Parts: sequence; structure tokens; C-alpha cells
Amino acid sequence: MYFKVGVSSYGCKVFEEMVEKNVVSWTIVISGAIQNSNFEFGLNTYFEMLRGGLRPNEFTLGSVMKVCATIGVHTLVIAIHCSALKIGLEQNPFVSTSILNMYVELRDIESVELVFDCMRDLDAGCWNAMIGGYIKCKYDFKALQLLTLMPYVGVKMDKYTFINALKGCSAMGALQCVKQIHVFIIQSRMECITSVMNALMDVYFKNGDKDSSLRVFNRIQEKDIISWNTAFSGFSHNGNARELVALYLNLMIIGGKPINVTFSVLLRKCGELHNLNLGLQFYCVALYFGLFDEVSIINSAISMFSRCGKMDMACTAFYTAPFINMNTWNELISGYITNGFSEEGIKVFNNENWILKQMYTPTQTLLKLAVDLKTKRLADSFIVTSLNLDSILITMFVVHYLNFIVPLGY
Repeated sequence: MYFKVGVSSYGCKVFEEMVEKNVVSWTIVISGAIQNSNFEFGLNTYFEMLRGGLRPNEFTLGSVMKVCATIGVHTLVIAIHCSALKIGLEQNPFVSTSILNMYVELRDIESVELVFDCMRDLDAGCWNAMIGGYIKCKYDFKALQLLTLMPYVGVKMDKYTFINALKGCSAMGALQCVKQIHVFIIQSRMECITSVMNALMDVYFKNGDKDSSLRVFNRIQEKDIISWNTAFSGFSHNGNARELVALYLNLMIIGGKPINVTFSVLLRKCGELHNLNLGLQFYCVALYFGLFDEVSIINSAISMFSRCGKMDMACTAFYTAPFINMNTWNELISGYITNGFSEEGIKVFNNENWILKQMYTPTQTLLKLAVDLKTKRLADSFIVTSLNLDSILITMFVVHYLNFIVPLGY
């Protein structure tokens, strides 16, 4: 109980006071520590349990494997895998799926396939894990191939099968595959499951088939807020404000309660439509629902005001916000870029020491500003901070500095 409510210290104190500890009590401490992101303590407790001569069960191993997958240490993954083999739990469905997920997180697709091939008595959960692994490792076509094999080996598809497969179709941009999966959903009588229909609607939108997506939306028997948010998100750039308002009114008529994500999507759509009046109305409604301190809504409002050319309103939303994050800064600077005020964007970056104090990595938005202004000052300031850069940002730095190289005449 203490671990579930995030009070790990009390849970550990109760554990230390126990006279007799068994595998269950050790497993509770290990899994509780891991759930509270105390990975080092969870691993140390696991090794202490082993030194005490106790044999871990499938739930102990599953918790430890979650840590290995999170921290991504290959040698530790192999060691835990060997432990499962040694004590004979490698064929337990829960353990084998956890092993598979460990290698997925390492993007070691060859090991993933070997683990899957060695599994016995494969159930839908194992197949779903493998399909999800292919998708996470960017092997979307293999994921769809595996999906088509399931009916032939007698494995019944469940909602997680279709949700994973639809993610693969979304990444591939294959509309024909989406339609084939839609047929499987109908044949499996999964149209009554809202989460499956939400995923199907989303992937239709992402593949540009708005009509099919809206048909799916209308067929959902019990729409949740995710259904409505997905419909709002799929609202086309060339649509009109009347359609957007009509959809929102339908949500209100059925007694639905919009959340922060709903207004975040609506505000961005108003920005895409350059409809300031409608955006202001949605912003006021969000405040009416008490969502004035939601960072996602503040960020979307700044984006909407910027797209509508109202940088004064964007600045007001920024400087009066009770909470901001790195995305908030990016939205404001991006707004200056969009409206041609690159010098103001530099001032926002240079005058705000908070960014540097938090040691945030400079974002692509800021680098785009440097390229847009064609000046080395902003990029140089990034290097002075000695921040770690990922490969994408390093590439952008190279491209940026190439802009200042004067071609030699031959």
C-alpha cells in the first residue's frame, strides 16, 4: 500500500521490521521501488534476495526486467535472461514476454526474434508483444505480416493486436493495409470496443482518408473523450470553422466534458484556420472550465495567437502563465520567427537565464531561428553553454555554419 501511494520509505520500514520474509514480500519491495522509479534500490534489493538464497518467481523477474529495459544495459539484460533460463522460468508466458520486451527496448531485433521463436504455447499476448516489438523497432511491414499469420495458427486477435497493428500502418502510411485491418476488426466483432475504433479513426485521419475516419467515428457506440479529441485532431487544414464548432457543440449536447487535451487541439486548429475570434472563444471556455493553469493549453494559445499574427496576445499569454516549460519558450520563439521578428526571438533567448540554469538542450526551434536570421551569434551562444547535443542538432549546427562559408571562386 505504501509503495502504491508513493511513500517508499514507509514501505521499506515495514519490510525491515518483518521477522520472516518470503519471495512475495521481497517481490513487493522490488516492484514497489521500481514503480516509484527507484531503479538502483530495486536492483540492489533483488541481488540481496538472491544472496539470501531465495529463488525469484515470475513476478520478481518481470519487475527486474522492466528496470533492465528502462536503463538499457545490455550486459545486465543478458544476465537476467540467463537467470530466467537457469531457474527454468523462460517458458513462463509472463517471463518470456518480459524478456522479449527487454530486447525490444535495446532495439536488438535479432534477439527479439530468437526469443519469440523459442516460445512455446504462444498466446495472443506473446503475438502482441512481438508485433509491438517490430513496430517499436521500425519493422512495420514485418509486424503486419505477423498479424496476417495469427488466424492461420489459431490465435485469436484481441484489441491490443489491432491497436499495435494500426500503429504500424500509421508509421508506414499504407491506407490499403488500414482497410484490410478494418476488415479483420469487423470479422472479429471488435467494432464495439472504443479503444480499437479510436485507433482506427486516428490512422484513417493520418492517411488522409477523412471520410472513412468520420464514418468510423459515427459508428462508435460509446464515444469517450479520446474519440472526440481524435476527431478534433483530424479536422482538416482546409476545413471551415463552422464544422469545428458543430463538432464541439455535439460534444456539449451529449454532456461530454472536455479536458486540457481537447482545448489544446481546438486552439491549434483555430491557429491553422487563422480564426482569432473562434480561438479566443475556445480559450475563454477553457478558462471557464478551470483549465487556466494547464501548460498544454497555454502553449497552444501562444501558438494560435502567433499564427493569427497577434504576437502581443501571445506575449501576454506567455508572461501571465502560472506555469511554463521548454515547449512554452519554443512556442514564443517560433511565433517570433513566423511573424518575422527574429531579433525579438534572440532577445527572448538571451535575456532568460532560466533556460541555461536548467541546462536544457537547445532545440531545433532555436536553431531554426539562427538559420533564419543568418547570424552566428545565437548558435555560438549554444556552444558556449557546453550543452550536450543529439545527432539531429549537431547536423543542424553543421548546416547552419555552412551558411557563413563564402564560396571560393575558381
